[in-house]
Amino acid sequence: MGKEKSITSRPFSVLADCGKVYQFLIDIYEKDWRNGVPAPFFEYAYSSFSYWMDISYSYKNRIWESDGRIVAFCFYENPLTDIYFCLRPGYGELAQEMIQYAAKNMPDEGEGIRLVLFGGQDELMESAKRLGYRQESESWNMQFDFVNKLDYPLPEGFHFVRPQELDTSKVGECCWKGFDHEQEEGAWNHQYQQNFYLLEVAPHATKNLSVAVANEEGAYVCWAGMWWTPENRLAYLEPLCTIPEYRRKGLAAAALSELYRKTKALGATHMSGGESEFYRKIGYIPAVKWTFWKKETKSMIYNNPWNEITLTDYESHMSLASIMQLQALNKLIEGQLKAWPVSSTMILGIAGGNGLEHIRGSAIKKVYGVDINAAYLSETSVRYQDLSNILELLCIDLHKCSGKLPRAELLIANLLVEYIGCGCFQQVVQQVEPKYVSCVIQVNTGVSWVSDSPYRHVFDGLKQVYHQIDADMLRESMSGIGYRYIDALEYPLPNGKKLVRLDFEEGSMDMLLPDCMVG
Repeated sequence: MGKEKSITSRPFSVLADCGKVYQFLIDIYEKDWRNGVPAPFFEYAYSSFSYWMDISYSYKNRIWESDGRIVAFCFYENPLTDIYFCLRPGYGELAQEMIQYAAKNMPDEGEGIRLVLFGGQDELMESAKRLGYRQESESWNMQFDFVNKLDYPLPEGFHFVRPQELDTSKVGECCWKGFDHEQEEGAWNHQYQQNFYLLEVAPHATKNLSVAVANEEGAYVCWAGMWWTPENRLAYLEPLCTIPEYRRKGLAAAALSELYRKTKALGATHMSGGESEFYRKIGYIPAVKWTFWKKETKSMIYNNPWNEITLTDYESHMSLASIMQLQALNKLIEGQLKAWPVSSTMILGIAGGNGLEHIRGSAIKKVYGVDINAAYLSETSVRYQDLSNILELLCIDLHKCSGKLPRAELLIANLLVEYIGCGCFQQVVQQVEPKYVSCVIQVNTGVSWVSDSPYRHVFDGLKQVYHQIDADMLRESMSGIGYRYIDALEYPLPNGKKLVRLDFEEGSMDMLLPDCMVG
């Protein structure tokens, strides 16, 4: 018989426990973060208390111990309502207790906490489901595997600053500008310089490995911070930024190449990164799956009629021989996905993922699928498991999507504008900032907008959100936000209706990816 576990829990002490938590995170680390965040993630955040990290609620963080050894840790980061869980293998029975503790004690700012769970944290995910949480969205962070070579040259006119000559003030100014604070908050005046000093003297900081790129005048124009973690052979990148006027010159790729050379010589096997397409383009691969969970309350549930329609009823109606819209949309989306040389696309109203099979073998490296119905997205995730490394599903009400939608080069909206209206669609397009927009609308030719079928009355509730949209209205709407009409394609249907695909291009948009930021 094995020894019975004796587990106790206690509050986290910011003065006494940071080192203990750091060692715990070192002990449980896995490259895919299945047991929780890496040690530098925590230390970087809690060393930034003079700037962006509020540690005034740190007493609410919780430690679980067995015979004096930390076996679990629950903490918040930024925002305060994002809660992380780190769990030593073999202690999965604590998962539900940890989430219950977080729900009861962590700061929620009146809107409830959000659970941040990583791929592989299965016991926590199952407990979250049992406690009434649902996954809202997911994303993938990239890593560079050192079995490959990262070797982008530094452009002419720039140089790497020697470690012994690094100037904390210049680093601060570079980060101030590189994270666009100058545009929003004014010129650099040594704001938050204390924060950069605190990061330099953090217990496990490795400033001597960080990389600053300077121009010919000696100003720092790109900064790549490095937190070398030898126990895990991890080169942890934090932060990465380039000031606006020096982006798209290859400086960030060159800086990461220099980090690669420095840390590989020390024994590193991989380097962390962010979720931007920039990383994929220089050789990073998806490695860490982030999932975000919220608990629905009555006040949070938006009574959109699409949430009352099952995917089975929707697809059964749409695929009837007398309607054939599911089949038509599949053909149309195939054409949309192949029409332009893009690497990222967003599909609004993705439902069950009809047409996603055409992604396979294409040049598209990132697909965002958006829908208001979480059950639709869940089924899509199951149907297209083989696309999980590039497919990110977002459960979002487009009427309340401010700040929630990522950018994509191609935006697809098929039979969607009718249910949100042109005004809302304009706001969505302006947030996503696509180069190309392709929409499919339905032309009813005198018959009801819902075709007759045994499922017809399932759609009765949609009357409250339906907008009659025609091609002229859509062209005028898109022109109003700077998109040029390209072409239209008509697709006749068996019942006399037809689908019309309208394509638009934003002619002035610079599609070169910027040197990005990690933060």
